[in-house]
Amino acid sequence: MVGLKNLAAAIPLSCLAISLVSVQRGAASANSLWLSDGYGLLLEVSDRSLQAYELTSVSCIASWKAKRDPGSGSREMVFTGNGVFRLSDGPSAAVRRLHLDGTAADIFLHRTAQRPETCDHAPENNPQENYAVFGRPSPSNMPFSICAMSIGNRSTTNSVLR
Repeated sequence: MVGLKNLAAAIPLSCLAISLVSVQRGAASANSLWLSDGYGLLLEVSDRSLQAYELTSVSCIASWKAKRDPGSGSREMVFTGNGVFRLSDGPSAAVRRLHLDGTAADIFLHRTAQRPETCDHAPENNPQENYAVFGRPSPSNMPFSICAMSIGNRSTTNSVLR
Protein backbone atom coordinates (compact mmCIF):
# COMPACT_ATOMS: atom_id res chain seq x y z
CA MET A 1 0.00 0.00 0.00
CA VAL A 2 2.87 2.38 0.81
CA GLY A 3 4.38 1.58 -2.63
CA LEU A 4 1.16 2.59 -4.38
CA LYS A 5 1.07 5.91 -2.50
CA ASN A 6 4.67 6.63 -3.50
CA LEU A 7 3.88 5.69 -7.10
CA ALA A 8 0.78 7.89 -7.09
CA ALA A 9 2.88 10.84 -5.89
CA ALA A 10 5.75 10.11 -8.31
CA ILE A 11 3.62 10.06 -11.48
CA PRO A 12 2.37 13.69 -11.27
CA LEU A 13 5.88 14.89 -10.36
CA SER A 14 7.34 13.04 -13.34
CA CYS A 15 4.74 14.53 -15.66
CA LEU A 16 5.48 18.02 -14.34
CA ALA A 17 9.22 17.56 -14.85
CA ILE A 18 8.72 16.31 -18.43
CA SER A 19 6.42 19.22 -19.30
CA LEU A 20 8.90 21.76 -17.90
CA VAL A 21 11.73 20.26 -19.96
CA SER A 22 9.62 20.32 -23.14
CA VAL A 23 8.59 23.95 -22.52
CA GLN A 24 12.23 24.97 -22.12
CA ARG A 25 13.22 22.99 -25.22
CA GLY A 26 10.43 24.63 -27.30
CA ALA A 27 11.46 28.15 -26.31
CA ALA A 28 15.12 27.50 -27.01
CA SER A 29 14.43 25.93 -30.39
CA ALA A 30 12.84 29.15 -31.68
CA ASN A 31 16.04 31.10 -30.97
CA SER A 32 17.50 31.18 -34.44
CA LEU A 33 17.39 32.78 -37.86
CA TRP A 34 14.22 32.23 -39.89
CA LEU A 35 13.52 32.93 -43.60
CA SER A 36 9.96 33.56 -44.73
CA ASP A 37 8.11 31.86 -47.56
CA GLY A 38 7.48 34.96 -49.63
CA TYR A 39 7.51 38.45 -48.12
CA GLY A 40 11.33 38.72 -48.33
CA LEU A 41 11.87 38.55 -44.56
CA LEU A 42 14.67 37.28 -42.37
CA LEU A 43 13.79 37.09 -38.67
CA GLU A 44 16.30 36.89 -35.86
CA VAL A 45 14.51 35.45 -32.83
CA SER A 46 15.83 35.40 -29.27
CA ASP A 47 14.32 34.85 -25.83
CA ARG A 48 13.81 38.60 -25.46
CA SER A 49 13.23 40.04 -28.91
CA LEU A 50 12.54 39.62 -32.59
CA GLN A 51 14.41 41.60 -35.27
CA ALA A 52 13.15 41.62 -38.87
CA TYR A 53 15.27 42.27 -41.95
CA GLU A 54 13.85 43.04 -45.39
CA LEU A 55 15.63 41.04 -48.09
CA THR A 56 16.03 41.73 -51.77
CA SER A 57 18.45 40.17 -54.21
CA VAL A 58 20.92 43.01 -53.47
CA SER A 59 20.17 44.05 -49.88
CA CYS A 60 19.38 43.05 -46.33
CA ILE A 61 18.00 46.01 -44.40
CA ALA A 62 17.09 46.00 -40.70
CA SER A 63 13.39 46.70 -40.42
CA TRP A 64 11.03 46.41 -37.45
CA LYS A 65 11.75 45.13 -33.94
CA ALA A 66 9.53 43.69 -31.26
CA LYS A 67 10.06 42.71 -27.62
CA ARG A 68 8.88 39.40 -26.26
CA ASP A 69 5.99 39.54 -23.82
CA PRO A 70 7.25 37.91 -20.61
CA GLY A 71 4.01 35.97 -20.09
CA SER A 72 4.08 34.23 -23.48
CA GLY A 73 4.72 30.51 -23.61
CA SER A 74 6.98 28.37 -25.73
CA ARG A 75 4.38 27.05 -28.18
CA GLU A 76 3.32 30.60 -28.99
CA MET A 77 5.86 33.32 -28.38
CA VAL A 78 4.21 36.76 -28.40
CA PHE A 79 6.20 39.85 -29.40
CA THR A 80 5.01 43.45 -29.24
CA GLY A 81 6.36 46.30 -31.36
CA ASN A 82 4.47 48.26 -34.03
CA GLY A 83 1.94 45.45 -33.73
CA VAL A 84 1.49 42.10 -32.03
CA PHE A 85 3.45 39.24 -33.60
CA ARG A 86 2.81 35.61 -32.67
CA LEU A 87 5.45 32.99 -33.41
CA SER A 88 4.04 29.49 -33.09
CA ASP A 89 5.00 25.90 -33.84
CA GLY A 90 4.81 24.68 -37.40
CA PRO A 91 4.60 21.15 -38.80
CA SER A 92 8.24 20.45 -37.84
CA ALA A 93 10.99 21.86 -35.64
CA ALA A 94 12.48 23.60 -38.71
CA VAL A 95 9.23 25.43 -39.54
CA ARG A 96 7.40 28.13 -37.57
CA ARG A 97 4.36 30.26 -38.24
CA LEU A 98 4.34 34.03 -37.80
CA HIS A 99 0.96 35.67 -37.33
CA LEU A 100 0.49 39.43 -37.22
CA ASP A 101 -2.65 40.34 -35.30
CA GLY A 102 -5.27 41.72 -37.64
CA THR A 103 -4.12 39.74 -40.68
CA ALA A 104 -5.88 36.80 -42.31
CA ALA A 105 -2.94 34.51 -43.07
CA ASP A 106 0.19 33.29 -41.33
CA ILE A 107 3.69 33.62 -42.75
CA PHE A 108 5.61 30.35 -42.80
CA LEU A 109 9.21 30.57 -41.65
CA HIS A 110 12.03 28.10 -42.26
CA ARG A 111 15.05 27.82 -39.98
CA THR A 112 18.32 28.81 -41.62
CA ALA A 113 21.85 28.31 -40.34
CA GLN A 114 23.21 31.63 -41.57
CA ARG A 115 22.23 35.00 -42.95
CA PRO A 116 22.06 35.45 -46.73
CA GLU A 117 25.20 36.90 -48.32
CA THR A 118 23.42 40.22 -48.91
CA CYS A 119 23.43 40.72 -45.11
CA ASP A 120 27.25 40.79 -45.03
CA HIS A 121 27.43 44.37 -46.31
CA ALA A 122 25.20 47.42 -46.45
CA PRO A 123 24.32 48.84 -49.86
CA GLU A 124 25.95 52.14 -50.73
CA ASN A 125 23.74 55.18 -50.26
CA ASN A 126 23.59 56.53 -53.79
CA PRO A 127 20.78 56.77 -56.37
CA GLN A 128 21.79 53.64 -58.29
CA GLU A 129 21.98 51.43 -55.18
CA ASN A 130 18.79 52.90 -53.72
CA TYR A 131 16.97 52.14 -56.97
CA ALA A 132 18.45 48.64 -57.05
CA VAL A 133 17.08 47.92 -53.58
CA PHE A 134 13.55 48.77 -54.70
CA GLY A 135 13.87 47.62 -58.30
CA ARG A 136 15.18 44.14 -57.53
CA PRO A 137 12.92 42.57 -54.97
CA SER A 138 13.49 39.20 -53.41
CA PRO A 139 12.63 36.29 -55.71
CA SER A 140 10.26 35.13 -53.00
CA ASN A 141 8.19 38.29 -53.40
CA MET A 142 6.78 37.15 -56.73
CA PRO A 143 3.95 39.65 -57.44
CA PHE A 144 6.30 42.61 -57.02
CA SER A 145 9.01 40.85 -59.04
CA ILE A 146 6.65 40.36 -61.99
CA CYS A 147 5.60 44.00 -61.81
CA ALA A 148 9.22 45.20 -61.63
CA MET A 149 10.20 42.98 -64.56
CA SER A 150 7.35 44.23 -66.76
CA ILE A 151 8.16 47.83 -65.89
CA GLY A 152 11.84 47.16 -66.62
CA ASN A 153 11.06 45.80 -70.08
CA ARG A 154 9.21 48.99 -71.07
CA SER A 155 11.54 51.51 -69.48
CA THR A 156 15.11 52.57 -70.18
CA THR A 157 15.54 53.75 -66.58
CA ASN A 158 16.13 50.12 -65.56
CA SER A 159 19.30 49.88 -67.66
CA VAL A 160 21.41 50.30 -64.50
CA LEU A 161 20.06 46.97 -63.22
CA ARG A 162 20.62 44.87 -66.35
